[in-house]
Amino acid sequence: MRNRVRRNLFFLSILVLLILLGSVVSGKKDENFSGNVQAEGTPEFENNVIESNAGYNRLLQHYQKADTGSKEGYLVSGISAEGFPEYYCGAYMNTSGGLVVLLNRKWDDEALEEARKEIYEKTFCRNIAFRMADNSYSRLINVMESILLFTQSDEYQSCGFNIVGFGIDDEKNTVILYSDITDEKDKLFVVSLTEGFSDLQFEYQTEGDRDTASSSYGSGI
Repeated sequence: MRNRVRRNLFFLSILVLLILLGSVVSGKKDENFSGNVQAEGTPEFENNVIESNAGYNRLLQHYQKADTGSKEGYLVSGISAEGFPEYYCGAYMNTSGGLVVLLNRKWDDEALEEARKEIYEKTFCRNIAFRMADNSYSRLINVMESILLFTQSDEYQSCGFNIVGFGIDDEKNTVILYSDITDEKDKLFVVSLTEGFSDLQFEYQTEGDRDTASSSYGSGI
């Protein structure tokens, strides 16, 4: 079973990420969302979704062009951890279909204002909101890379637990690890592999649960 899990793991992690980047989330409306609240299924909602997706793709294209990092590590939409600016912590759509961009709360007000201007300029979005978050996207990608490397190591073969999949949840600004880990010591061990990423979220799941649970793997654009 371990060999089969190992062979499927990288594909699953990519699948999880694609699910995260392809779903409209259900959550409360952001206070600084500039558009009107729209019910899902209405023409206004659909227009918001179209605009948000287009703006998000333009933003990724901007980061892609500026990316000078290695393409041998873990990538998101072809972008390395170094390609995402430290102010950027992720993006998702709110319940009105509006684009929400997470910004790094560690930055000062002046730098954040410049970041907002850049995002407006690159997305051309009217319905956009900003939220503060703790983890830069580059940090989240590095966490994903650390977990991936561990699953490809000999140490993983004898660790005593199975990692079924993992993915970035943009709305929660974290990485979710799906595994059959129940021992707190094993959880602490995995966190240590990620240079102490204490926000790592553990979800219990076995390989047999994977297909039935894949549709609930998180949120993002």
